[in-house]
Amino acid sequence: MNDRSQQGGAPRPPVVLVDDEGRAVGSAPLVDAHEGRGLKHRAFTLLVLDADGHLVLARRAPSKPLWPGAWDGTVASHPVEGESQTDAARRRAIEELAADVEPFELGAVDYRVDFEHESGRPFAENEHCAVLVARLAPGVELRPDPAEVDAVRTVRLESLLAASPAVWRTHCPGLPLALEVVRRSRTSLPTEFRRAFRALERPGAVGQLAAAIEELVPRGEWRVVAAER
Repeated sequence: MNDRSQQGGAPRPPVVLVDDEGRAVGSAPLVDAHEGRGLKHRAFTLLVLDADGHLVLARRAPSKPLWPGAWDGTVASHPVEGESQTDAARRRAIEELAADVEPFELGAVDYRVDFEHESGRPFAENEHCAVLVARLAPGVELRPDPAEVDAVRTVRLESLLAASPAVWRTHCPGLPLALEVVRRSRTSLPTEFRRAFRALERPGAVGQLAAAIEELVPRGEWRVVAAER
């Protein structure tokens, strides 16, 4: 979350507020939606695979109020009013990484998690978060916008799932939740993605993800929705 865009520091558009069923009920400034216990709003996490089938992770810029310097899905942001999650994911991939991709929407997760800001000011994520996947074309070079992304790296999914709790604590809560949506939506995955995400079907994957989620969402305020369509 960052309430300023890169273009001249102009405020970001409001986020779309939603009810418990994910239906739009209004809007709010980005910062307001993340203060206190948070106002439930639409968001998305886009998981991008490189040409070798490795997952691209992005490290949040240190200027971010929430989870600065933490590793996240490739792109994590918000749609504007009237914008589909797919269009928003494609737009933000271009803006943040100069990557033009074709996102495929799988499902969503509702979650709420508190964040302890260094100032003592209470923040939280309270999101109806769509999960999308995409692939990079061979030879594409990512060019991160430093106002949004501090660094990128690629990981093998098997290695990420086997990470220790200490390693997972350097990641955002939305990442293991997004992977859980992919795991539950695997029958909806287009063929081109199935091999890369096969690790989610291996013995132990359920427990590995559950442990990561418990570490990062300790109050257990989450549920997968709109999966296994």
